[in-house]
Amino acid sequence: TEQPVKFGIVSPARWGRKLLDAAANSEKLFLLGATSRNEENLNDIIQTYGGQKYSNYPSMLADPELDAVILPTPHFLHYPQTMDALNAGKHVFVEKPMANTVEEAQKMKQLADEKQLVIGVGLQGRRAGGIRKAKEMIDNDELGQIVMAVAIHGAPIAQNYTEDDWETSKDKIPGGPLDNLGVHYADVMPYLLGKVKRVNGIVSTDITKFSVPDAATANFEFESGAIGVYTTQQVSAYSS
Repeated sequence: TEQPVKFGIVSPARWGRKLLDAAANSEKLFLLGATSRNEENLNDIIQTYGGQKYSNYPSMLADPELDAVILPTPHFLHYPQTMDALNAGKHVFVEKPMANTVEEAQKMKQLADEKQLVIGVGLQGRRAGGIRKAKEMIDNDELGQIVMAVAIHGAPIAQNYTEDDWETSKDKIPGGPLDNLGVHYADVMPYLLGKVKRVNGIVSTDITKFSVPDAATANFEFESGAIGVYTTQQVSAYSS
């Protein structure tokens, strides 16, 4: 419609604030309010960006003025929070990964289709200028036949984890760096090279004391015959 989408945001922290900064520059979006268990953070969000305070997520979803929600929340919450929003008739922008399992993601999409609602997923990699240029060159056959694509992405984020952090639980983030970092290139590679025919990989859990992977390699075989290799880690120096 010509009216801006009225949205609410849940538990915005560092990345959530980046999304709010971006939304503030769009005439198509209007922040209706926010909710967070951290009252100090919630007060600062409202003071900085405007909108109203919701006491909890259900009260946000019950607001008839609300069109959509933004969920920059921990990965294991993406599925239940998205399903609740869809059942309440709200569109959803959920951060990556969409869900912790393929089955959960499929259920999310199925419900969205049934409700005629939109799910957007925060995979911004394919929108980067360099990736768009590469896509254009591939589509225009400027690079010839693509044989192989290689991507590396790492950051020492696990070095700061404690046992109290949700990022240390394989039930809440089963892929470790594959979920935190690798999911971007799992999206970018098919965007560039087409449908994936087969996937295999290796994970390592030998570096930190936590159960989630410390490093991983994923190998993609594309229907075109091209091969993709993606290596990621969350325990050493930043690389991209």
